[in-house]
Amino acid sequence: FGFLIFGLYYVGFATLDGSLTTQNSVHPLNSGMFWLYVVLILLIVPFQCYAEELLFRGYLMQTVGRWLKNPAWAIIIPAPIFMVLHGYGLWGLLSVLTMALIAGFLCWYTGGLEASVSLHVANNVTLLLLSLVAGLDPFASEGVAPMDALQGIALEGLYVVLACLIFNARARRGEVSRETQPLKVDK
Repeated sequence: FGFLIFGLYYVGFATLDGSLTTQNSVHPLNSGMFWLYVVLILLIVPFQCYAEELLFRGYLMQTVGRWLKNPAWAIIIPAPIFMVLHGYGLWGLLSVLTMALIAGFLCWYTGGLEASVSLHVANNVTLLLLSLVAGLDPFASEGVAPMDALQGIALEGLYVVLACLIFNARARRGEVSRETQPLKVDK
């Protein structure tokens, strides 16, 4: 559902402001470079997002959580580290920081990485593909305006609400649990 949230919003917004209808693309849709970029984005970006989530929401959250028992610290401490490793301007960094906090909350709330990985992949793939279609450099790290950051944060907030509602519905049906199971060791 992450692609639905991000995709519908950004396609609608880009269509309304004319970004998707102009012929300003450096690599038009019928060029080989355009389709090479599409394939590379679809193949590489999900792995990159998963690796970042594994490091920041998996390893670092659990490491901090072992030292400081309050889960808020495990969510908060890795977030600025994640943020500074992204080379954006102020509004881009604030957007990344917010996403890191949201992803940390999702990991804690659901007890796994799946929701945060899904959020990260849906966000990155959608934005990269749409910037490519709009004729922008999909790998540019500048140009995040305040409204862009606020829209991204609002979409991530919607994602959190839906992810938590879905998780709770699945938990009521007994399909998932936040409870950890003790490790069973055969003797």
